Amino acid sequence: MGESYELETQAIIAKLAGLLDEEKFNQLDSDISEVQRMINGFISTVENNPY
Repeated sequence: MGESYELETQAIIAKLAGLLDEEKFNQLDSDISEVQRMINGFISTVENNPY
């Protein structure tokens, strides 16, 4: 999970440095957020599974 936050930070830095335009940054940020939600859902499912 921490790696996804690191990637998010790197994307912000790349945008601020002018390496990512606004459109690409927004798409990447959206994709990262989606992956974070999927990871959290998976963790929740595993933790709540009695087997």
